Amino acid sequence: MVEEKKIIIILSVFLFSGCSGDFKEIRDKYKEVQDSRSGKSKHETIIPSDQLPVSSQRMQEYINAVNNMRSQPQDCGVYGIMPAVVALTWNESLYGAAYEHSQDMASMNYFSHTGSGTVSDWTASGYNLNRGSVVQDRATYNGFGGLAGENIAAGQKSLDSVMAELIASDGHCKNLMYAKYRTFGMAMVSNSNSQYITYWTQVFGL
Repeated sequence: MVEEKKIIIILSVFLFSGCSGDFKEIRDKYKEVQDSRSGKSKHETIIPSDQLPVSSQRMQEYINAVNNMRSQPQDCGVYGIMPAVVALTWNESLYGAAYEHSQDMASMNYFSHTGSGTVSDWTASGYNLNRGSVVQDRATYNGFGGLAGENIAAGQKSLDSVMAELIASDGHCKNLMYAKYRTFGMAMVSNSNSQYITYWTQVFGL
């Protein structure tokens, strides 16, 4: 395990601030947007990712940060030197999955790849899982049709700092540099009442 304030390596992060009470309001708002559309998705997704609060500027910052890392070889420790790989494109469904998980961690004050299994874990609630969601659940629920992988981090105050810590971690570095990934989404949600305050999620897709 890495220091608690930093990141935890588990193989298989846009900006919104608020306390846990705000997240139910957000979820309900997006449910209303989804219900107002001409039809519902197969799984009646309650988080239409194109409505989530990410600016085009912030999205581009995430795209640049990830692809700058992928544009040159990286030393991934036990995985060796990984070569430069193809740039990733932004995917709204994977952004939805990333945002969902960051808000769940921030809202419920935990840090794990497994969702809380509470009402804040929108995928678990939507699918009636009776357990916490995992990244593939969240990617599928948000409309992504392929396989997905995930990096998470907590406590970092800036995009530069979280990227530096992720690329310095063998497992996260391997995920960032995986040649078969073609698309991704990334989100950070903050809650000043939680242990780490900021919660970052990256979701990559094949």
